Amino acid sequence: MKQKICLSLIFTLLISFISHDMLLARAFQSQSYSLAVIPFAVRGRIPGDASERVAERMQVELTRTNMFVVTNMATVKSTLRDNGIVPSNCGSIECGRQAGRILGARLVANGEMRRVGSRIILEARIVHVASGKIVQSVNEQYFDGNVNSVIQDMPNIIEKLVGKQVGSTPPPQAPATEAPESRQQEPDLLGQENQEPSTPAQDPDDLFTIGDPEGAPTGQPAMRRSGGGGGMKWALIGLLVAGGVGAGVLLSNKSKSDDNNGNGDGSTVTKLPGHPIFP
Repeated sequence: MKQKICLSLIFTLLISFISHDMLLARAFQSQSYSLAVIPFAVRGRIPGDASERVAERMQVELTRTNMFVVTNMATVKSTLRDNGIVPSNCGSIECGRQAGRILGARLVANGEMRRVGSRIILEARIVHVASGKIVQSVNEQYFDGNVNSVIQDMPNIIEKLVGKQVGSTPPPQAPATEAPESRQQEPDLLGQENQEPSTPAQDPDDLFTIGDPEGAPTGQPAMRRSGGGGGMKWALIGLLVAGGVGAGVLLSNKSKSDDNNGNGDGSTVTKLPGHPIFP
């Protein structure tokens, strides 16, 4: 009978862990948002290919954040042209929303690049297509008037837009060499290299035993595992199973909530429906 109960608990635990992993994967997938980068509208004396060059670099950097499923630029341009939209003249929020609906994207990145005197001013934004709300926007000035400066600065622009730094390598960490040496010297420092342990090794099955069975204080009998059944062990396993199931239910409800949040028109909301949770 005990063997059947043991097998049943183990099977339930495995199912709980598998369900938990599946729900985690689903929750992670729900946080990836489809996004289309629209070529920037240009104003003033700016080279004709600058709009697409800047947009293509933005597309690359947004993809590298692993936060978005970014539509291919060739697909963006061909689809918009087929629907009567000039990609390099779609810098407004409304045009971006229209383009996003056509492309089936939940978010669009667009804006305007213009020359004022010798400067280039870049206005870029990420817009939630369903609600028309601006997720984030940046306004940058480049006093050298060089489009290449805008392209090279794109990692900084993306960090301001989504709060995640890209294109940087963390500084190398010095190897930790002192800890192993200190551990090797412990037996000599304590003078215990050739001594027997002061207490005998504890049987893993007795880890849940409270008190000393042979030397328990008078009037306080020791609590021992009953007859090898390991009741406390199974109680712990039961708690783990319940915790896994509870976590799975919470993740499932969260995932459903995230799915439902992206369907409204968002005309009166203060928080964007389906808003990405940026780090």
